[in-house]
Amino acid sequence: MTLSYRHSILKLLCLVILFWQRHAIAIDLIPGEIIAPNPGVKQFLVSYQLSERGDYFKNGSRFRPGTKIESEQIQIRLGTSFDLYSLPAFIYAQLPMGNIQPAGTLSKLPGDSGTGDVSFLLAVWPYSNRDTGEYLAVGGYLTLPTGSYDARRSSLNMGANRISSALQVGYQRSLARNLEWMTAVDGVWFGKNDDYGLAHVPLRQQNLYSAQNGLRYIISDRYSLAATHFYTQGGETNLNGLDLNDPISLQRWQITGAANFDFGRVTVQYGRDLETKNGYIETNRLIIRYGTRF
Repeated sequence: MTLSYRHSILKLLCLVILFWQRHAIAIDLIPGEIIAPNPGVKQFLVSYQLSERGDYFKNGSRFRPGTKIESEQIQIRLGTSFDLYSLPAFIYAQLPMGNIQPAGTLSKLPGDSGTGDVSFLLAVWPYSNRDTGEYLAVGGYLTLPTGSYDARRSSLNMGANRISSALQVGYQRSLARNLEWMTAVDGVWFGKNDDYGLAHVPLRQQNLYSAQNGLRYIISDRYSLAATHFYTQGGETNLNGLDLNDPISLQRWQITGAANFDFGRVTVQYGRDLETKNGYIETNRLIIRYGTRF
């Protein structure tokens, strides 16, 4: 193997790792999730997520065609609602498990499988009006580096090897008898990864900001449909003191169908990126969720 070829492979490996660590955190809300819960309700939620990403884009242009990354995750969430100083509140813990596999021109690179980073949420509703269907919620998130990670792998990792936190504000209101509008904004703050890549160098990342807007149509007491648009900006990275000038700037869409049954709630979601400035464009995302309250 020539020196130039080895150098190209190492650069590609770093791009792959950086892609996953930059995109692993997303705070998508399920349509209707901003409705304040009654106190004393426990929740169990299990989700299956399939994601496929394709060509790599740099500064808005297709830079590396033929690349592909496939990932699968099972997420298990346990939560409970309660009153916090007379305000509705909810807390949960969530653990992901899954695998990441490079494909296409990346097929010779190793993937990863195992557990991801565990995350926690505390949400509070400063305002909730069930009569008018209007809610305002604030959520704080904390993610701990408990997932599978090995810098020597110089490939994709289920874990990010760093702490992150986020703050999200969401608002929902009824527009008509069967139509609801939901919007939310959030900011994510990242800790430092001191052991990154083959060279084991520090990785830092700037704050990442997102906004989402969605409409939910309630067909009946059992069925509903929703469509959501997402916009994400920020998250530039610094590798071993070198700014990489790689801000995330992407837009994507997602549609949601939900059905309520006696045994719980089933939700199916499908979406993909509309455009991305830097990174591997997501071509398919499928999510199937089952949740129950007791």
